Amino acid sequence: MKERIIVGLDVGTSKISSSVCKLEKNNMAKVLGISRVPCKGLKDGVVVDLDETIDSIEKAIEEVERQSETEVYTVIVNVNGGHIRGENTRGAVIIPEKESEVTKKMMDKAIDSAKMLALPLDRQFIHIIPQGYTVDGQEGIRNPLGMYATKLEVELYCIDGMVTLLQNVVKGVNMAGYEVGDLVFSPIAASYAVVEKEERELGVILIDIGAGTADMIVFIRGNIRDAVVVPGGGDKIIDNLSRTFRIPHSIAEELMRRFGCTQSSTIKDKERIYLREGINGKNSVLRQEFCKVIESDMRELFEEFKSRLEKCNYKEMASSGLIITGGLSLMDGVAELAEEVFGVNVRLGLVRGFENTGKPIVGPLYATTFGLIRYGIDQDNRDIGLDTKPNAIFKRITNRLRALYEEYF
Repeated sequence: MKERIIVGLDVGTSKISSSVCKLEKNNMAKVLGISRVPCKGLKDGVVVDLDETIDSIEKAIEEVERQSETEVYTVIVNVNGGHIRGENTRGAVIIPEKESEVTKKMMDKAIDSAKMLALPLDRQFIHIIPQGYTVDGQEGIRNPLGMYATKLEVELYCIDGMVTLLQNVVKGVNMAGYEVGDLVFSPIAASYAVVEKEERELGVILIDIGAGTADMIVFIRGNIRDAVVVPGGGDKIIDNLSRTFRIPHSIAEELMRRFGCTQSSTIKDKERIYLREGINGKNSVLRQEFCKVIESDMRELFEEFKSRLEKCNYKEMASSGLIITGGLSLMDGVAELAEEVFGVNVRLGLVRGFENTGKPIVGPLYATTFGLIRYGIDQDNRDIGLDTKPNAIFKRITNRLRALYEEYF
């Protein structure tokens, strides 16, 4: 049996990480190489400097090639940014009398009808996720294949993004010398590494807090029902610290990493942290005051997500509670603050199902990277991904215009 090697590439705002894994017989993924390099080519999840991005991609993949002694050709890549959105749409198709049974072709036609007018020409689907089918008015059908019907309806949850911004990610990978096997929305990738199947069925909320964005997806009865991207993430908090205490961004970032906490009331009253050398000696501030800024920003972020959940009535439907992952999930007090704001059980999103030199990998820092690997392993169950070929935009526009012409003329 041929070895199955899969490569994940997490293109993040502050870092790019990659991993090469081999699928084992017990469905565990053996880590052959893992890397993490700084990146200055993205802001809020979007490519702003192509050369910097290419350079970081090259360094990340070259390192895992060296570790794994494997030559990489194709990678599964994440995408993120405030341009990405999710929305529900419906489609329907009439089953011809001579067929009477629902076929795969009829199911695809129902999905195509839902997609047809749901998207402007400058946007591209990343994921198309069927929520359920209705057969002759009977709702709640998960798989109508083979059923007798006269009318088939489908409800989709579609996640899409700006074509140009998605293609910039693809171009960066291509110019670094690699092919893109698929593009995956970052929190969906992370969910493959940290969310259990039972949690998806019972209902669960996943929040992924990175440097450039904070993302939330909601699973209800096994399906993704909502997706939200908030630009800024950890960088927004660092910017606020920099302005508040008049220190460089780099110093604010280092101090937040070392002393950050979202439970400022638990810090000793007189504990101080040194900001930098001043004219009159060392410039310091109470750690409690420093962390109050972090706590306030993090609370504001959680409140924004909570408002979205309450508006859609999803919080009560997520019986498994909330999972937090991403780099900022490791900060002291984040889980406790989330429990306070959301009023549900909260756990840290630990990576499962991977081994590195015999030891399991559990930390949330690589949730997206290893989620991309698991997504590739489970490709038989993948939803529809993005056509990553350079001329995809022109092909897509032509096909949509032709379909519209045939339908109406």
